[in-house]
Amino acid sequence: MEAPKVEVAHITKKKSNHLYLILGGGGFLIILGMAITFYLGIFPLPHKPQFNLNEATISGLRFSDPNLLTCNVQVTISAKNPNINYGIFIENLEARAFYQNQQVTVAAELPAATYVGPKTVTVWPPFLYGNDVSVPPHEAANLMVDLNAGNLPLHIKVDGSLKWKVSSFTFGRYRLMVNCLADIPLGSMANGTSFESGAKTYLDHREVSVFSPVLYGKDVPVSPLVAAGLMEDLKKSGCVSLDIKVNYGRLQWKLGSSMIGKYQLIANCPTHIPLGNPGKMESAVEYESVQPCEVKS
Repeated sequence: MEAPKVEVAHITKKKSNHLYLILGGGGFLIILGMAITFYLGIFPLPHKPQFNLNEATISGLRFSDPNLLTCNVQVTISAKNPNINYGIFIENLEARAFYQNQQVTVAAELPAATYVGPKTVTVWPPFLYGNDVSVPPHEAANLMVDLNAGNLPLHIKVDGSLKWKVSSFTFGRYRLMVNCLADIPLGSMANGTSFESGAKTYLDHREVSVFSPVLYGKDVPVSPLVAAGLMEDLKKSGCVSLDIKVNYGRLQWKLGSSMIGKYQLIANCPTHIPLGNPGKMESAVEYESVQPCEVKS
């Protein structure tokens, strides 16, 4: 009786080579993934700079027939590098002011090349101006509506290019386009089809603006009751109590590029100004104080 034949499987050389290629490729992908993970752990991908419009002050604003706009805009723009390991070279920066799609100022060139180090902030104060800029009819109609409403929404656009810097190496070259909205309150100053305004300011949430108005009154009649209280304050305490009220202003909230609400602003700041000698009624007194005001909106 013959023993059963046992067939032995043979792995061909071709199949063996394919197996080695698959194993080698898998090992290479694993090592590559580990290398990328390690690199990103030390040098994560760079983030673009963060631009902020800190302040915008408009002056010399005039809009008259035939649809000619003149304005001067002093802005303060800051750029923050949010990266830890990457520096940023910002080049060929130009700033312009737009109303809707219409450019209303000439381009202002910022410094030729600026390096923003990791976790640092750079500030530019460009001055933008436009003289008798012709505004198309459609934009002119919208502009008159905004001016009569007491505000001027401008887009401050900054164009340029940037490069990344790691250690002593620079790489990449990317187009930089920034759009900052400044909705500048103007108040009720419109007059028919013409408009003229003094300086108006847009304030960012990280900034403080200081206003220094000069208030004066000459031979202002005072009611007998108020006059009696004023004389008593002057004689007894040698001071005068005044309420500095800021009325008829308006404010809007800005979140990102969106404007929220429109409120009337009423502020009341009580002051107690020491006059020194009560018998000397005419005097110039320098009074400095930082005191919170009651604000209603």
